[in-house]
Amino acid sequence: MPDVEIAMTENETKWHSLTIEECLKMQDTNPEGLTETEAEARLKKYGTNELTPPPKPGFFMRLFMQINNILIYILIAAAIVAGVLQDWAEVILITGVVVINVAIGLIQEGRAEQAAEAIKGMLSSKATVIRGGERKLLDAKNVVPGDICFIQSGDRCPADLRMIEVPCPQTALPWILGCKQRA
Repeated sequence: MPDVEIAMTENETKWHSLTIEECLKMQDTNPEGLTETEAEARLKKYGTNELTPPPKPGFFMRLFMQINNILIYILIAAAIVAGVLQDWAEVILITGVVVINVAIGLIQEGRAEQAAEAIKGMLSSKATVIRGGERKLLDAKNVVPGDICFIQSGDRCPADLRMIEVPCPQTALPWILGCKQRA
């Protein structure tokens, strides 16, 4: 298996070691950015700039995750012991507690997922790019290979980028980037 990983890394482009002109040429772009039609074509070709979300667990997996708890196991064992002793009132009571606990857990988990999705929708990232020679603010999911992006202090990096012009980024640890601290 290590041979496969080595072969994959040997074929990767080392963007950091290329000149700016070489990077622009390989991405078939220029400092004025892509045209709108070219950006739309690349969006269709490469898709949106988003990670594929992990598959959501199905109902039975969520149910198992609610039941897979030491306290639930203890309650189930207590219900079995009560059943062996033929104390049917306790069997019904303990089984009811288990069912209600699992139902409440499933409902809460479903509501939490809905709330997380709603928050995720409100926090969509934005990116400033050059399209057709003009700066435009757009959703980060619409950034395509070859876009020229601007990043300012406080911005999220919208994609894997090759820096073209960096005076000296303000970082907490400027020595990592080889910059001298200003007095």
